[in-house]
Amino acid sequence: MKNAFFILAQAETGDLYKIAVQYTADEVTRIGIKYFDTIAPTSSLCILRAGFLFATTMESGSGHQLFQFENLGDEGGECFSTDTEHDSVPEFSAHELSSLALVDEIESLSPVIRSQVHNLADEEAPQIYALCGRGARSALRIVRHGLEVSEMAVSELPGTPRAVWTVRRRESDSCDEYIVVSFVDATLVLSVGEEVEEVKDSGLLATAPTLALHRVDGGGLVQITPRAVRHVMADGRVSEWQPPQGREIACAAVNARQAVVALARSGGHAIYFELHDQLGVLREHEQALHVGSDITSLALAPVDAGRVGAAFVAVGCEDQTVRVFALDAARCLEPLSVQAVADSPHSVAMVQQGVLTLYAGLRNGLLVRANVDAVSGELSAPRTRFLGARPVQLCVATVRGTPAVVALATAPWLCHVVQGRVR
Repeated sequence: MKNAFFILAQAETGDLYKIAVQYTADEVTRIGIKYFDTIAPTSSLCILRAGFLFATTMESGSGHQLFQFENLGDEGGECFSTDTEHDSVPEFSAHELSSLALVDEIESLSPVIRSQVHNLADEEAPQIYALCGRGARSALRIVRHGLEVSEMAVSELPGTPRAVWTVRRRESDSCDEYIVVSFVDATLVLSVGEEVEEVKDSGLLATAPTLALHRVDGGGLVQITPRAVRHVMADGRVSEWQPPQGREIACAAVNARQAVVALARSGGHAIYFELHDQLGVLREHEQALHVGSDITSLALAPVDAGRVGAAFVAVGCEDQTVRVFALDAARCLEPLSVQAVADSPHSVAMVQQGVLTLYAGLRNGLLVRANVDAVSGELSAPRTRFLGARPVQLCVATVRGTPAVVALATAPWLCHVVQGRVR
């Protein structure tokens, strides 16, 4: 292929012809033409030295296509050349791809003859019904709002999970070591490797659901359950903090050095923990957080460069508010701002998307997004979107190297940055 010299030409019907030119010095001695293959009509063709053909097609369902050369079409078929006389017009029969193999393609609706927007499938968002293409390649295509995802693996679980995390044991690890799945009354720990297997000696409590989980600085994991804040150290020792008698932990937020837990039915009482540098254990802060209304959700702000901990914590309350409190030493647990919302927050999240952004998923299916001032903690520019009839659960993720938020409602939604704007 590397030293071969030929030309590919295409007719308006899509048939490809291989044109071979023989020459000596500056004189062409022979030109031969042979039927090669048939693909969709194109606007341009490009043969790559690696053995691929790139075709920019303009027909419906075939935007840009990448083919690989299986052979050069030298076997079979009649070759017509300038040194052969023909009494009639040469004829050939088109066939399925034999010399090319389709490797990848970018689908296209072009050309769109007519389109209408309807919700015939009775879904959350209407669909676009478009008549596309010409002739034999024409089609009726249905376009739905959303991003395409690829399923990488499937694993059967013993029940319906309520939450899932992936964690590393050490900061230097190149990939996550555990997949931790929380159920209604239990926690399942799976190892990540050649095969996904259950782990019995991780140190995590398996007989209770997990509310929050994170790797801590210095090694080890923090697991928060309804009845304990458990610090599983790198050497296997376990340090536990338990709520007062008769109380349970309703929700929690944790990062590598901080943890905040809210007590259920306590009128908005929350406990703040920080990692002790010398002892290497989580230590309860001398002051507690009092909101005045039961807490439904918590979220720590991302840790800025040059800092060792988050500067803010967001608190969702039963009184249909989202509050921001400071966590820095000078004003620890000081209230900074309050945002009223249309219903009680089901979950909250804080991510850096150009500016510090607060997300609140409400029980009535609304998603609220607001900017957070990085110094004062003031909330501004709130925006609301209805995602469905179910409560909105928020999960922080990374998309193309930037922080994003997955909003799980009637359907999953992704809030991410595209070309400098949040979508």
